[in-house]
Amino acid sequence: MILPCHCYLFAEHSMILTERRIIYAQDIMVLTGRSRSYAYYCMKRVREHYGKLKHQLITFQEFADFHGIPVSDLGFSLILRNKIN
Repeated sequence: MILPCHCYLFAEHSMILTERRIIYAQDIMVLTGRSRSYAYYCMKRVREHYGKLKHQLITFQEFADFHGIPVSDLGFSLILRNKIN
């Protein structure tokens, strides 16, 4: 069985994670329509705000809270973008 990239199977717990929790630069590029360098700049600002180190990941919730956007709008925008492409 091949799972989409956003699904992971954890055999020891028999649990399937169907939604990503982590936001990546590509997601920010899609959401804002801006460049990759701007997306990395946004991620850097969010990390600094939350006191995270460079290697630590950013969640959709953290990104949304920092920018004052409802997290539901982020997912909705990404879903619509994926359906269009």
